[in-house]
Amino acid sequence: MLHGNEASEAIVRSVVELSQRLGLSVVAEGIEDDATLLTLRDMRCDLAQGYGIARPVPPERLSAVTQEIREPLPSRLGARPARPAPAAQVPQPAPSWAVPHGARRTRPNGGNQPSTGGR
Repeated sequence: MLHGNEASEAIVRSVVELSQRLGLSVVAEGIEDDATLLTLRDMRCDLAQGYGIARPVPPERLSAVTQEIREPLPSRLGARPARPAPAAQVPQPAPSWAVPHGARRTRPNGGNQPSTGGR
């Protein structure tokens, strides 16, 4: 659980901000509850995955499960918009909050390789 733990929030916020300033996408893993999902949304984290969003599924069910996740997202995330980006920051693409475990998102440069975590 991230929400309410000031030290953890500070570390995650720093990683998200540094990654965005370097032009990298950020994937939050292990999301288990809506409070954590909301906190990450407010931090403008790019992607999130975890059992709180969806359990792993076989490839043939991926499309259906993605739709099942996306339908209730507005109510899960609340009607409030994410905090605006600071004026000096370049606007980031809209986050894809509901990426089931193992799914990939195409990078802005056209590549689709998963992040190596800086290795």
